[in-house]
Amino acid sequence: MVAGCGNRPAARQCMTMGAGPLATAAAQLRVDVYPAGVACDGITVAAGAGAPSLSMSFAEGAPIALDLSPGRHTVVLTAFSDGAATMVIGGACTDADFQPGQAVCLDLTLAPAPDGGNELGPTDLSIDFGMDLSVCQGAACPCTAAPNDSCGLGQFCDVDARCAPGCKDNADCTATPDGGVTDGGASNTPICDTARHSCVQCLAQSDCPLGKLCSASGFCVDGCDPSVGKGCAAGSTCCSKLCVNLQSDISNCGGCGRACGTTGVVTARCSSGLCSSTCVSGAGNCIKPAAPTPDDGCETNIGTNVDNCGACGRPCSATNVSTRQCSAGLCTSSCATGFGNCSTPAAPSADNGCETNTTSDVNHCNGCATSCSAPPNGAPVCAASMCGLGACKTGFYDCDGAAGNGCECGTSCCINPITMAQGCLVTAHTNGIGGNYSDCFPIGKPGDNTTYNQQMALDAANSDTSQTGTVGTGYYCGSSMSHTQDQVCKTAGDGTTGTCTCWTYAGNGAGSGTAGHMYASSGVSGDSGCFCVTTSANPWN
Repeated sequence: MVAGCGNRPAARQCMTMGAGPLATAAAQLRVDVYPAGVACDGITVAAGAGAPSLSMSFAEGAPIALDLSPGRHTVVLTAFSDGAATMVIGGACTDADFQPGQAVCLDLTLAPAPDGGNELGPTDLSIDFGMDLSVCQGAACPCTAAPNDSCGLGQFCDVDARCAPGCKDNADCTATPDGGVTDGGASNTPICDTARHSCVQCLAQSDCPLGKLCSASGFCVDGCDPSVGKGCAAGSTCCSKLCVNLQSDISNCGGCGRACGTTGVVTARCSSGLCSSTCVSGAGNCIKPAAPTPDDGCETNIGTNVDNCGACGRPCSATNVSTRQCSAGLCTSSCATGFGNCSTPAAPSADNGCETNTTSDVNHCNGCATSCSAPPNGAPVCAASMCGLGACKTGFYDCDGAAGNGCECGTSCCINPITMAQGCLVTAHTNGIGGNYSDCFPIGKPGDNTTYNQQMALDAANSDTSQTGTVGTGYYCGSSMSHTQDQVCKTAGDGTTGTCTCWTYAGNGAGSGTAGHMYASSGVSGDSGCFCVTTSANPWN
């Protein structure tokens, strides 16, 4: 075992040297130090390097200390098989920068010499060689140790009574930038660890501020431990000795150790103690459980979930639906009879279920894909899930009722030969007194005053050849305001005597049901003149 750096505390971190066949077989080891600029050539320096500025021989396992001036040096380690140091069996060479107050470790790997040591086989011996940079200060060397250390700033008196780099008190730490404390930017006032002669930030937990812990190396690092009186600032919680915000920390969202799930997640997020992570396409973060329940990430398939179809909180509607269905983020529900799911809106619009009545919608008649086309001269209509003819254009009529030809009758083919009224000629009208007539109006329904008009009553009166006299309008029952009945009458008299036949075509109040009824008086005593008809009188249509 090769020992380096002697027993000086400041250099002990670099003292370990591993054993190997070349080091074990060596009768003597030698360290040669050359000035900067001397290059290594294999296991030693290049030819022409001159004499070393420092040379020291030692046996394997013996302590060694080197006093070097600050700066860059080339160091050669040589192994000899004889005590006179004449038979070289291996060596190693490297260069390094040596500065006061800094530990220097040299990684020297002994390799067999070209003309010796090969019989020992190759070696991968790696030696950490610690250099103790002692600095003597003239008359101050040797120095006196604590409590009245005689070394200058940035030095202490070591066990060999030599001034070595390191601190002896806090003044040595505050006298240099950051006191030699390289903590990544922490701003604590450095203090001297007199056991290690190193400038540190802390020696105890009390030296660190809130939210910091004193590490084994003497630095105040982020952390907390309520058991030693080091907690967190307001708004943070101590979790595994780290101060975290449970409202926003994705590893401690809503509770210590409660991490936001990664299932289907693109970017994990914690907001107000709930995991509100963004999701991959087709997934939704719909549940968002609260602590202590573990988070489940983006747990919902919004492409197929009927309660979250296309987006969280967007259910497929049940309106006129027999079975709710979600496919590719759209509600494709099957429908109740007579309805169609024709619009299928996408998120964020709300689903409207089976919104279309396919029994009456001209654009979706008996199915979403069926549209009723406009018939000639008329409007389309969907009735009982079948396309048909609706209202005709002005001047056109559907006289034959045939499917497909629309409103085939125009002005030239639909003129009443008696009244010259425009419309479809209907020949099946009865006048209620045994005769028939034709006009351009549909057949009326007795008792329904909406199916009759004055022209129909005139046509019926003009067709009656059994009654003599003149056809006249302006007959009514009731007051001039109420008009409980409106009639057309035909009489040869003045309306108070003789025979008279009347056709009621409209009425109000109790007389509204008399439309479509007629009465013919006989002209005898008690039955002479024009009379108001009753619902029991003869019908006409």
